[in-house]
Amino acid sequence: MIVNQLVKKDASCRALEQSPQMVAAVVRTMQNTNDMETARHAAGILHNFSHHRDGMLAIFKSGGIPALVRMLSSPVESILFYAITTLHNLLLHQEGAKMAVRLADGLQRMVPLLKKSNVKFLAITTDCLQLLAYGNQESKLIILANGGPAALVHIMRNYNYEKLLWTTSRVLKVLSVCPSNKPAIVEAGGMQALGIHLSSSSPRLVQNCLWTLRNLSDAATKEVRLSVPQSPASLLHLWTHDGTAVELLPYSPWDTSSIL
Repeated sequence: MIVNQLVKKDASCRALEQSPQMVAAVVRTMQNTNDMETARHAAGILHNFSHHRDGMLAIFKSGGIPALVRMLSSPVESILFYAITTLHNLLLHQEGAKMAVRLADGLQRMVPLLKKSNVKFLAITTDCLQLLAYGNQESKLIILANGGPAALVHIMRNYNYEKLLWTTSRVLKVLSVCPSNKPAIVEAGGMQALGIHLSSSSPRLVQNCLWTLRNLSDAATKEVRLSVPQSPASLLHLWTHDGTAVELLPYSPWDTSSIL
């Protein structure tokens, strides 16, 4: 409790995270205690440490990643939020964190969390999935094996929080170049769910949806026609009216080659 209060002050937090023994003790406490309140305080301490480079390195070296992954099964919402946000910081900024999360079965713990309803929590979780899946075929297959495509499509259909839709579309874009995930996305209604957002006011969301539809087109030509009523010319117009858009003109809109 006292340490948890101290780490909320930047100077105290930076001093404490310099002690490998202190960080290791917090990790041990979090993973060994049966008291949810103690676990919550420990997870909160690691969350504060993860705001600094030295703190992230200390968490990584102390075996904090496997402990945080285990916390993703906690029934306490605040512990879940601390765990996923701390892991997110590590995935973004700590070298070796992605491999450590994969080895700790982090993907197997994260995909079921897509059933949660807190949009900010879901946005962080989907961004973690994208970071882990990008460029890693094994991670894509693990997401598939745990029902990820259907859960991601469900989010695209049922939420309107732009950041969540954007992070979810990024995961689908990564999965859409995987031959095993393509049919699963299509069967879950992914073409239609992506098509819903082509008229969005968010250029980055529209861009991701178009790229994903393009990647999926060889797996579901009929679904493309049903869910994307625009002609190829109008798709190019949607894509290029924004100044930051990627040039698609050298390609067929239904080109099946990978863009990742």
